[in-house]
Amino acid sequence: MTATGYDHGVVDVEEGATLQGMHTFDAEAQERPHFNRPWGVGRDGDTVTLVLWSGYWGEPPVDAWKKTLWTAVNKLYR
Repeated sequence: MTATGYDHGVVDVEEGATLQGMHTFDAEAQERPHFNRPWGVGRDGDTVTLVLWSGYWGEPPVDAWKKTLWTAVNKLYR
């Protein structure tokens, strides 16, 4: 099994948000060798939110994930 970490950059929302992720690959897995665990952290004032996703994608849907994190941080005080 191999694991690779990724920095998917920042999202321009409120006081900022950052996106990270980890991809694992298990060559011995018969049906689902790829597993992704992306996460994002953002804040507005003293309030922080953490958005976690996981799935068996070959490549994680980074654009959709950024939109979800933007929405979550933007709604902290709305």
